Amino acid sequence: MGLLKASIETIVVGSGPVSSLLVLKTHARNGRTASTTSSGPGASGAQPLPIRIGSAEAASIGMALSHKKHARPMTFDLMAGLIKMMGLRVDSCAITDVEGTTFFATIYISKKDGSPIAIDARPSDAIALAVKTGAPLYVDEDVLKTASLPNFDEIKRQYDQKNLKEFEQFVQTIKPEDFE
Repeated sequence: MGLLKASIETIVVGSGPVSSLLVLKTHARNGRTASTTSSGPGASGAQPLPIRIGSAEAASIGMALSHKKHARPMTFDLMAGLIKMMGLRVDSCAITDVEGTTFFATIYISKKDGSPIAIDARPSDAIALAVKTGAPLYVDEDVLKTASLPNFDEIKRQYDQKNLKEFEQFVQTIKPEDFE
């Protein structure tokens, strides 16, 4: 399977025993948000991909999205600075695998000579770095098949369509004498 471009749909920062949630949405290969006409987990439509992350990580990604300068560098600022100082470039970040509720990510970096480096990372770190550096974010299609939420709008549309068809069939069987 391939990689689909993705973006952050929402971040919910939890506290205490409530974990934080990051939700990604995928985009069709032409760059637009994937259509919502398919149904079921892993279909090629725009099912949300929820990833549970720590509260500190969610707050860091939120800070990276805000593009505000902070008095001291955050971890993703440090990583981005080191990569830049070493003459490297973040090409992209991808959510590459899922096992149970644990997601895996890879940060793809180019050396000065153009040779690639792939670095294993937590999704929260990879996403924060992608946001900070402006690198594109991707999700493996197999991860979507395994971990995305169903397209509830499509499921409702199909349910409504089924009910309408059943009603139309019922109306076709009604005879005037049924009302006597």
